[in-house]
Amino acid sequence: SQSHDLHIADRYQRQMGLLAVEVGPLLGPEVIKSLALTGGDFDFVLGTDIALLFETGEPFALRVLLRDQISLQTAGEPEVKHELGNMLGVSYESWRNGDRTVSSYLATLGEVVVVTNSPNQLRNVIEARHGKRPTIAGLDAYRFYRDRYRSGDADETGLLFLSGAASHRWSGPRSKIAESRRVRDRAVLSELQAAN
Repeated sequence: SQSHDLHIADRYQRQMGLLAVEVGPLLGPEVIKSLALTGGDFDFVLGTDIALLFETGEPFALRVLLRDQISLQTAGEPEVKHELGNMLGVSYESWRNGDRTVSSYLATLGEVVVVTNSPNQLRNVIEARHGKRPTIAGLDAYRFYRDRYRSGDADETGLLFLSGAASHRWSGPRSKIAESRRVRDRAVLSELQAAN
């Protein structure tokens, strides 16, 4: 009966240095062929690893545009360090601060420009690109749904795909134990906060 806006989208946009309101109009269909969002889990409230993958015919230009946007959006944040790095042969840039209110990684993989909030997620994307990690595109279920709901159809606005392995992992014992621990920890923190 009640809903609360936790400003989750705002938090992730701030963390990654990408404001949809400002980036969206710049990246129309002339620049972006497709966009994918991938992540580690659905616990957006506590925090999760996410990555945006922009497929483009102009990867260099898009990377420069995104680099400028991230630099501009993170400039006013406290103690942000901008660094260059290399992971598995792929060069990337990062903007980070100690509490991860800013945590943005930018890399190019062929015609795909990746922006993620996590070095682990960047590693996963690079490994998938190099064939060292299985991809969703290799799953029979994905091929079935992608064939049934073809990319580029006039009625298509997007496709959400959740693999069987992911749903099993998120509803399995490990996930349930972790959620139980989170609930108990929240209760302890609430009591400490009330006491103080």
